[in-house]
Amino acid sequence: MNMKALLMTVGTAAILTASCGYEPTRITLVNGLGSYNVEYLFISGTSEEDWGLNSLPGNTVLLPGDSIAIAVEAGRYDLQVIDEDGDTYTRWDQDVPEEGYRWEVRLGEMD
Repeated sequence: MNMKALLMTVGTAAILTASCGYEPTRITLVNGLGSYNVEYLFISGTSEEDWGLNSLPGNTVLLPGDSIAIAVEAGRYDLQVIDEDGDTYTRWDQDVPEEGYRWEVRLGEMD
C-alpha cells in the first residue's frame, strides 16, 4: 500500500487522507483501553507475511478515548494494536467495506 498521506486533527479525532489513485475508505480506530495508550497500529493485507510499518503517523500515541482514521482501499485486512505495556489486540481477515470500518479496541480483546 503506497500512498501519499495528509494528517488532519479534528478535536480528539485525527483523519488521515490519501492521494493514492483510488477513492479511499477509512479504518477508524478508537482507543477504548481504559487508562492505556495505544502506541502502534499495524494494518496488513491478509496475504502479507509481516506487519510492516506502524500505521500511526509520526510519534502519534492514541490516548484513552482518542481516535484516528486511516485511509485505505476497501478490502480485507489484518489489524493489530499494541498498547503501552506491549499487549497486543488483533483482528484477522477483517472486511473493510467502502463505507469504512470502526474498531473500538477494548481490554477484553487482548491476545
